[in-house]
Amino acid sequence: MKEYTFTKTISSAEIRNFRKKYQLTRPELAGIVGCSVKTIEKWEQSDLPVMGAAAVLLNTLKDNSELLIKYELPELIYPLRLYYLDGNTVTTVIDVDELNRKIKIKNYTDEIVRRAFGNKTNVSFEDYENFLKSRCFPNERDKLKLELRLRELPFYDV
Repeated sequence: MKEYTFTKTISSAEIRNFRKKYQLTRPELAGIVGCSVKTIEKWEQSDLPVMGAAAVLLNTLKDNSELLIKYELPELIYPLRLYYLDGNTVTTVIDVDELNRKIKIKNYTDEIVRRAFGNKTNVSFEDYENFLKSRCFPNERDKLKLELRLRELPFYDV
């Protein structure tokens, strides 16, 4: 069996220093770790070290701060934000201004087949419209609800 050298504990002082160094609020850190703000407060005030998965994650981020930058959501600059997922994983964030026909994306994976627009990084509004037609609202599904109703079917399962 393989063994790893992940540090499985982190002190309250290290948590406070981490949060301050990266200018994270308690709610932001809670969102990263996947716990409540109260839990962060308890960790920062405790004399006992935090152990387990949260400690491994925080130590990993402490040693690899570029991950915080890589996974940070961009500032919302357009009125609509879409999250393109592969399972539960966000692979592309798509910000859209439909009125002015502008789009901005950020990919969160290097795997081209998992991205919303494949290998394209400079996406046009036309690319976005084609994406919606091909991946979200295909033309062949245009009148699907009407067809189901006519056949008295409650849903369609592929």
